[in-house]
Amino acid sequence: MTLAFLLYFRKTVEICRQIEKSGATFLTIHARTPEKSTGDINKEVLKLIKDNINIPLVANGGVKNLTDCYELKELTGCDGVMVANAILQNPTIFSGRTETSYECVQHWVDICFNTSISPKNYKLFSNGKSQLTIPERPTNLTFQCFHHHLVFMLEKILPKKKRRIFNNFKRFHEVLEFLKEEMNIVPNLYNVDSFRNRTPLCLDYDDLVVVDDDFVSSNYNSSNSNGKYFSKILDCDEKHSDETDCDWSNMFLEND
Repeated sequence: MTLAFLLYFRKTVEICRQIEKSGATFLTIHARTPEKSTGDINKEVLKLIKDNINIPLVANGGVKNLTDCYELKELTGCDGVMVANAILQNPTIFSGRTETSYECVQHWVDICFNTSISPKNYKLFSNGKSQLTIPERPTNLTFQCFHHHLVFMLEKILPKKKRRIFNNFKRFHEVLEFLKEEMNIVPNLYNVDSFRNRTPLCLDYDDLVVVDDDFVSSNYNSSNSNGKYFSKILDCDEKHSDETDCDWSNMFLEND
């Protein structure tokens, strides 16, 4: 279970103990109150919670690199650390790297490319009869997901001018051409065993009974919006003309 601090810390500790008694196997604690979504976390209360429960405690908040992880464990005695903001920008954070590696970017491109391939079309690619690229309307993949993660990962790799270009791409082929020219990264086809192990499940919801149309309906369309978090990145890069990095500290409600 995951929860944030309450204003009265003793009450937070008591709730954690009650959750443990109810059968929870571990707790993830965001070390800020809902009123304080940014800034320093309260390590003292994290330690207090850890000292008063017997199940593993995962600490969350304020972690920007691997050193922060070790320091948080040392100060609080937590059993694990959860990272949100920083791991978007650098998925290799737990390896000790300070920025995303080219290898990590390549891995993400390969995941997305192979996810977009149907088992039926895999042979066409493996026989060299189809170009290794992602179609503009692929199966099991949205451009938003593919592109947004790359924008985060490349924030410390690309200079400002190239980031502005990359951040505003709208098509798969634009992104893939840029990665090939600037980073020599192109999609790689998985071998047969890897492809089979990573093939997404094809779920058919046609037979589901809709109990309440009002409950399941939604007017949100992801293709019509970048989302407020990603939009903040674009806005930051447009406003800052120098090479200084943008501050994402208040970007998410979880705010690491």
